[in-house]
Amino acid sequence: MRSVGSMQLVLLVALTSTATGLHIPLEVEQPPAIITLTSGPIIALPFDKTITIRCEARGNPPPEYRWTKDSEEFVPPNITTDHTDGTFVLLDKHLVTFQGKYRCYASNKLGTAMTEEIELRVPSVPKFPKEVNVPIVVKEGEPITLECNPPEGVAPRQIYWMTLDLMHIDQDERTVEKDYCCFVAFNKIIIVQKTAMAVMVTNLKHGNESDDGGNSTEAPPARIPSMLLPSGVQTEKVLLMGENLQLECISQGYPTPTMSWIKMGDKLPLRTQFNNFGKLLSISSVDESDSGKYMCKAHNSEGEAVHYIDVIVEGPLCLTNLK
Repeated sequence: MRSVGSMQLVLLVALTSTATGLHIPLEVEQPPAIITLTSGPIIALPFDKTITIRCEARGNPPPEYRWTKDSEEFVPPNITTDHTDGTFVLLDKHLVTFQGKYRCYASNKLGTAMTEEIELRVPSVPKFPKEVNVPIVVKEGEPITLECNPPEGVAPRQIYWMTLDLMHIDQDERTVEKDYCCFVAFNKIIIVQKTAMAVMVTNLKHGNESDDGGNSTEAPPARIPSMLLPSGVQTEKVLLMGENLQLECISQGYPTPTMSWIKMGDKLPLRTQFNNFGKLLSISSVDESDSGKYMCKAHNSEGEAVHYIDVIVEGPLCLTNLK
């Protein structure tokens, strides 16, 4: 019983020292405590020559280390000798075979410390499927939607629209270009390109294809606005307190509609920002006062179209102890 009590005392001192920052002399026996580890997931990029997975613990007696991979015992490859702890290094030519979830254990006679799982991902280079470039024909004045549908890849990813000569397509109230390319950047390093899409605009007066971006001597017929995004009359947006709210409405019509926003029965908060020529409404760090019904309105000389969005801001979940 005395030895058990002694062990409990050592454990208590070790835990207290971690919480309060007290220094425990090295000669005092201590159970292992993890002090350095690699946080996951680890994404192995094509240019990485080595991947280091770290695990270091303190304790007295000095801890011994072991690893598991996908819940099975794993012996790290003996390719480095400059680490006396549980750290090991993988070479790039071996990375694919070492993909999986790792866990480090540091043990001495007083106990064992265990890390959370460290996931190693070795993604392949994302690729768009091969497509036939058939020109998309659209009547002058009508809207058209071009879809990118990027391949799966390591987040984060960014999408860029450019012309065939790699000129960035600036966003404006309406965008006119002959050729469009979708580029997707993964981790800002890997960039993949979708097959270019050609758009041909039919001239209303002569019925032939225009090669000057859709400009002709005869104006398209006027059209009342309608919503392209979102669809329907009303949608709902639910988010937690502190998150950032983004609402987007995209319309069609001629002349090009102007977009405006209101909050029904209330004023928009001072944190509200409008981007993409009024199509995108953003509110940072929302709270319960930002809940309510928002309306976007597209209007031109022919009329208007509206869409309502119910915004629901929920507070943090409260857990009650049940006896």
